[in-house]
Amino acid sequence: MHQLTVTRDETTTTTPGFVDFEDAHRMLMSHAIGEDLYLHAHGNANTHASTFNLVKLEGSPKAQPRVVGTATIEPQPGQPVMSPYYCAAAAQEWIADHEAAYYHGIDHDPGRNRAGHVLTAARAEALRQFRAGTLFDEAARLSDNGNQDVPRPRQTRLEILRDYAIDLAKTGHTLSAAQLAGEVQRHLTPDITPQQTAALIWWTALLIWGAKAS
Repeated sequence: MHQLTVTRDETTTTTPGFVDFEDAHRMLMSHAIGEDLYLHAHGNANTHASTFNLVKLEGSPKAQPRVVGTATIEPQPGQPVMSPYYCAAAAQEWIADHEAAYYHGIDHDPGRNRAGHVLTAARAEALRQFRAGTLFDEAARLSDNGNQDVPRPRQTRLEILRDYAIDLAKTGHTLSAAQLAGEVQRHLTPDITPQQTAALIWWTALLIWGAKAS
């Protein structure tokens, strides 16, 4: 989910609940047209937010542009995210809870459960049969970070983390929750959000399991 924040005349209005960036941008365009404004995007160090100057042409006979406000589109904040340690512990516990059913099946759901599909995909991605990050969105949902629209990290970051997860699996060591969280955090860049961190910890835990199970 995304939200749109418009600031004009020292008044700030935030409208949440947009499905995605495009949905919020359509609302911003409607606002600009209705108010006879032009939008001028400007650079923003925050890669997860897009900010626009609201520009109005004023004066006669030669109109001059004047910035009369700003608008920002960004992901809508979710609920507080668990710390990396607890994310890692939750991921490892979830895998342990579903591993036996994955290998042996269960009477009322013979191999067709959601967890089974997730673990099957984890094995395939760990074998590089899928593109790095294929399971990221599912990992974001499993991390329960309160934000349904967690932006994907850059593809290069996903590829680096996948390679590292496979290397960790090859050591044969079982990582503690603290070690798993620490290993993931060491490979993150400053622009990674807490929601992305939670999802990446789950994703890495799944890939480590997938590499060991393959």
